[in-house]
Amino acid sequence: FLYFNYYQGSAEVEPLSIGGFVPLKKVYDYEPVPKELNEAQAKHIIGVQANTWTEYISDFKKVQYMDIPRIAALSEIAWTPK
Repeated sequence: FLYFNYYQGSAEVEPLSIGGFVPLKKVYDYEPVPKELNEAQAKHIIGVQANTWTEYISDFKKVQYMDIPRIAALSEIAWTPK
């Protein structure tokens, strides 16, 4: 779900990427603890994770472009109490 090497905007204007579409809003809407879990199950979720595969990312500037806005959003949802 949280692959930051996916497009974050229109493929027509974004740098070449692979896979799906993970815009900033989708990251902000992510719920790390699914509603289906009861309290005993939910306590086992202790963090969040995102991935960036770099086979289509040619330089560090593109890594920053792909990761920084979305990692900030992921950090916010991870640290903000519900």
